[in-house]
Amino acid sequence: MRMIAIALLAGCLLLCSGIASQVRAEEPQRESESQRMSRASEWFDRGYGHYKRGELDLAIATYTKAIELNPDLVQAYVNRGLAYAGQGQSSRALDDYNKAEGLDKTSAAVYINRGHIYFTLGQYDRAIKDYTDAIALRRNDAMAYYNRGAAYSKIGKPRKALDDLNVSLAIDRKNSEAYNNRGAVYYALGDIQSSINDFKKACDMGIAVACSNLRTVSEGGPVKRDLRNHSASLWTTVVTLKPAVDRSHPKPKHKKIKKKKRSSKQK
Repeated sequence: MRMIAIALLAGCLLLCSGIASQVRAEEPQRESESQRMSRASEWFDRGYGHYKRGELDLAIATYTKAIELNPDLVQAYVNRGLAYAGQGQSSRALDDYNKAEGLDKTSAAVYINRGHIYFTLGQYDRAIKDYTDAIALRRNDAMAYYNRGAAYSKIGKPRKALDDLNVSLAIDRKNSEAYNNRGAVYYALGDIQSSINDFKKACDMGIAVACSNLRTVSEGGPVKRDLRNHSASLWTTVVTLKPAVDRSHPKPKHKKIKKKKRSSKQK
């Protein structure tokens, strides 16, 4: 009987061991942090591809997957916010930009894009503050100066708008829209010849609205008392903003390992 009991016990142990091994084999392998960060980067790259092709729904879904894998991925929040903005979902875009700012206050793209949302909502003072913060981070960012100039024009500060557009064009002379917008500012200031020059340059660079503005100003003759009213309607037609897509590739964050201090006995 003892031999039978021992045999049964041995068989049971072998069976249980086999089942345990099978269960372990069927369990999903736990993903390491570096693997998870790598997968988040892959989803980020896919999202950028969708965004560039205008596939905003897919871009949002893909960036969301990247964020699920890496909740600290600032670039994914920035670009998902841009996709939301492209769909007119200003509230969701602001949520993403605010989250990105909370994670990283050194990303100029956050402030440029959030400023764009405030601009479209008519909150020009907030837009100017965000553009100013972006400029503090990137002094040579033509886009930030260009957008702040547009916001200054909206609150009736054409001189400040002109200063910003001059800086923007000094950095990037190929920005045809900046010539168009500066032409409108010159028009508001009564400098008709400079306005014509800028509209002509923008028109020659392929900006259709600049060609229309050029005809309007050229046919207007001498400066009239109601110039300010004309410039207001002209300016609302020509204002455009430039969003900033974060193209930087996300890098996985590695936790720093604190070194233990050696005790006096170990020294």
